[in-house]
Amino acid sequence: MIFALAFVSLFAMSNEQSVDNKPDVIKQRVVLGVVEFPPLVMKDPTTLKCHGDIIDAISELLTKLNYEVRVECAPPARLFERVRTGVVDLTINVKGTRALDDNVIFLDKPVVFLSTLLVSNKKRLNEKSVAAVRGYDFLGMRKELLEEGYTFFDMANASETIQLFEMHRTAHLLTYEAPYMFYVANNGSTVSELLVSQRRNIPSFLAVSKTSDQKDSLITNLKQAMMDISSYSILDFYKKNNFSIEN
Repeated sequence: MIFALAFVSLFAMSNEQSVDNKPDVIKQRVVLGVVEFPPLVMKDPTTLKCHGDIIDAISELLTKLNYEVRVECAPPARLFERVRTGVVDLTINVKGTRALDDNVIFLDKPVVFLSTLLVSNKKRLNEKSVAAVRGYDFLGMRKELLEEGYTFFDMANASETIQLFEMHRTAHLLTYEAPYMFYVANNGSTVSELLVSQRRNIPSFLAVSKTSDQKDSLITNLKQAMMDISSYSILDFYKKNNFSIEN
């Protein structure tokens, strides 16, 4: 009888330990690559880490899908190479970028809608110097301007490109609207007379690296998750829900 009680007690203790020691679900680690893109993606000048609404929205989405997210902030040209090699698992970009398109699979739901602008100094319209971000094709606008004889002065990111134009180093600026308007709102403009032309609107999308170890799971899980996003864009959906979606 004593032996039986001891056995039952030992079995109960063993069972409790097995429950207590039940391993947590292992999260898959993914690297989200972003570029500095004020005000949607801001870089901290001290830590050099990026933050902003886009990162909050996509990180929340991936976390709900049980991924552990690490954010990598890099200039576009460097980021595209890291996506190509699978070091970065996914990024956010428009379709039509030659350095990226062949190396990723785009998801259908837009992340955010963007606008491209050609901003010109009215006093220098006859000149053909253009400031732009290295690696960006701007929906074919770069190619069109090159064919018309324009010379490009490429910088690493949007902020440096805008500063080059504002320092009167170029007569024109090829840029996305959001970073330019953010810069002018915070710093003003040194160009007294501006001409804004060739405005083009385009959606941006999540783009999964074809060489990512997590490619299949990311595509499957993200496609399923996007069926539940009713807004026109992922960013709009998460803003409406204060960046916190309950399972």
